[in-house]
Amino acid sequence: MKHRLRRSRRAVLHPGAWRVRVLLWGGGVMVGLAAAVFTYGSEGANGLFHAAVARHPWLALVITPFGLMAVAWLTRKYFPGSEGSGVPQTIAAMGYNNRDAKRSALLSLRIAFGKLLLATLGNACGGSIGRGGVMVQAGASIVYALCRYTRYTPATVARGAILAGGAAGLAAAFNTPLAGVVFAIEALGRNFDLRHGGVILITVALAGVVSLALPGHSHTLDAAAVRVAMDISTWGAVVVCGVAG
Repeated sequence: MKHRLRRSRRAVLHPGAWRVRVLLWGGGVMVGLAAAVFTYGSEGANGLFHAAVARHPWLALVITPFGLMAVAWLTRKYFPGSEGSGVPQTIAAMGYNNRDAKRSALLSLRIAFGKLLLATLGNACGGSIGRGGVMVQAGASIVYALCRYTRYTPATVARGAILAGGAAGLAAAFNTPLAGVVFAIEALGRNFDLRHGGVILITVALAGVVSLALPGHSHTLDAAAVRVAMDISTWGAVVVCGVAG
């Protein structure tokens, strides 16, 4: 028992372990900041599009098709790897065991910047581009790049960085830290390692807190706006739907 406690204490206090923790937690803060900027940018871009179309409805026939064509061209020309929703790309990057070349084709600071920029431009053209998948790949790219550029990227650390970054991105996009943790376990972490659970949890929480503090307490789905009379018949429908589900 004493030997086990001594070994666990050494693991907790080891400088290399703290180095990884600080990198991941710092990455969580950066992901939160990126999500806040992306939220402001996307909402502002979408607002500009609706304002323009409200004045001149015919502009939608010009801005949307040609604008989205330009976004597609920019994606292929300058930001290859940023295509797609973001979640499948992140899962694929986790599957490349210690192959940095293939991972870098899907996760990098360049791809994170391009993903956020092009999604914002797409919303400015009238596209319905959500925040979730974009921030999953951008968050994974940011945290993975931090660990990669320190020349301290064992396979377990790289996988943990991608996992933490993707979950932090989702948590920051929707101000839902708990959803980010569940997403990390269910969608990204098919072989979830409990040894990294605490570090990933704090990374996701930091991203959620930062994004929540900057744009304000906003929800994608506002439960307070829904008014339902919870009478006996309503509860019966809830029971039926729950059992069927």
